[in-house]
Amino acid sequence: ANVAGFGTLQPAEILLGAMHDAAPHIKTIGCVWNPAEPNAEASVKLGRQACAKLGIELLEANGANVSEVSTATDVLLSRGIECFWILADTNVIAAAPTVVDRCRKAGVPVITNFPAMAKLGAAINFGADYRAMGISTGAIAELILRGTRPQDIPCENFVPVGLQLNYDGFGIGWAQIPALAKQAEMIYDEPAPPLTRAIERPLIPESVQALLAALPAAGSAAKTPAAPNIPTIAVLTYNRTPNFEESYRGFLAELAVLGYVDGKNCHLSLRDAQLDIGTLGTIIAAIAEEKPDIVVPFTTPALQAVVRRITDRPVVFCMIASGVAAGAGKSNTDHLPNVTGALITFDWEYMIRVGKAAIPNLRRVGTVFAPGEVNSVFSRAEWEKALAAAGIELVSVADRPTELPEAAEGLATQGVQAIMQISDSSSSTGFGTIVKAADRADIPVFAFAPGAMKSGATIAVSRDFEEVGRISARLMDKVLRGESPGNLPFADPQETVFLVNTERMKQFGIVLPKDMLDTARAVTEGDGASK
Repeated sequence: ANVAGFGTLQPAEILLGAMHDAAPHIKTIGCVWNPAEPNAEASVKLGRQACAKLGIELLEANGANVSEVSTATDVLLSRGIECFWILADTNVIAAAPTVVDRCRKAGVPVITNFPAMAKLGAAINFGADYRAMGISTGAIAELILRGTRPQDIPCENFVPVGLQLNYDGFGIGWAQIPALAKQAEMIYDEPAPPLTRAIERPLIPESVQALLAALPAAGSAAKTPAAPNIPTIAVLTYNRTPNFEESYRGFLAELAVLGYVDGKNCHLSLRDAQLDIGTLGTIIAAIAEEKPDIVVPFTTPALQAVVRRITDRPVVFCMIASGVAAGAGKSNTDHLPNVTGALITFDWEYMIRVGKAAIPNLRRVGTVFAPGEVNSVFSRAEWEKALAAAGIELVSVADRPTELPEAAEGLATQGVQAIMQISDSSSSTGFGTIVKAADRADIPVFAFAPGAMKSGATIAVSRDFEEVGRISARLMDKVLRGESPGNLPFADPQETVFLVNTERMKQFGIVLPKDMLDTARAVTEGDGASK
């Protein structure tokens, strides 16, 4: 009773019919989809029906993330498909540039349900016009704001269809159909510049138009005061790790100090990709479409995705190991003109001092790192360099998010005297797994993040993650008040936090010098609270 809207089922039958008109010799088409996505399943069912009518075999493969989509695409290409169909699936959409490139190299044309993918090289692109969908959604919102009950607004399938063609993506034997070209709002045919034309199409469902027409004239009602122009702040993160929670807590606390109140003088949104690159790509696409006043990415994968896609909005990052490694600039002062933020570097030297005091004759330590995270690769290299200068060997084992237990077990059995774990999204999420493996090997775990103490770290030598969040908030405030991000150097806070779990220290026979221990804050496992 409180929901209104419309469905947008992508026009699979129209797309496949257009492909058949242009290439009637095609007998096999491939597609990748995720069975966990209802929208993808609905598209596949329509595709199966359309292919059956056209006498075409539809070969299917499944992919639950971007990496699996790429692998599934290779499998389909090896099976000899003659055309690849990109349908309405979140992960396939995120992987589209890779899919189109692999198909191009294999000489297999691509068709899609997304008009804008013509720019990537896809041949025929029949799909929903998202601009028209936005207008339709706005019309429904107007009805509700002017008194229409949501249950009185029909919920129907409405697909204002757009078409873009790329003749360079056509395969051998494909024909350019004049009737199809007349429907296209854009045609790519190099070396000529793209041909564009305005195509009239319905922007609002007829049922909604009728309801709007039945409303009293806008002028007959009291005018609503114009809403104040308040800033929109789009926050995103690759994953809500303990490190993120600490930084975000500091960010929100500083916003309050600066006078920002969500819903009153700013609009603040938070999106979490939950450690999935495909979801992260979808989030970035949505933010790019929304055009907020400022974008605030937490974690390096989020910043990398933002700087690749968003160039017309100011960006203030938080919790980044290296802005340079993330692609945001050449140095902390020479960086992208729309980007600034607060780094989270690490006190390698003090960790070595603590490690040597805790473990006499320290010669060999270990860490797990994530090769898919540029921040993790960067931190591992910096840590290895610092340890080598102190005469200590670093043993590092690569992991993937689903392989952390195996990586931790493997590391703990390689004769390391302690695990001194660098900070990245993967290890922060599964830090307890690393501690369990270390406990079985009877070796302590040292951490570079305070949140790790809750999961069983013995000692943490860390920057103040909350302070990093506060600094990002202050930088964001400066940008919203008119300062150029390009004129604001990346902040690199140097304050070190030293935490110890005395029960864990006793377990491993660690005794620190009194002058060093006096500078530490003792915490307990589980809640990380001070004793």
